[in-house]
Amino acid sequence: MMPPMETRHVERNGNSVAAACAAGAVRPRTGTPASVRTVEAEALLGPSGLLRIDLDGEIYTLRLTRNHRLILTK
Repeated sequence: MMPPMETRHVERNGNSVAAACAAGAVRPRTGTPASVRTVEAEALLGPSGLLRIDLDGEIYTLRLTRNHRLILTK
C-alpha cells in the first residue's frame, strides 16, 4: 500500500506539472535530453493508485498493481 500523499489535479495546460516540478516530484534524468522529464508515479497516481488520461476524447487508465507495476488500459 502506498503512503498517503498530497493529490494534485493535472490540468491540460500543464500548470499542475509545473507545481509538481516546484515540489520536487519532477526531476531531470541524468543523460537524457532536457525536454524529457521524470515524474514520481505516486505524484501522478495519488493515494488511489489510479490516473485517468484523456487523449483526444479517449480515456486511458494508468494504475499501480499490488506488485508495484504500472498498467495502462484503454
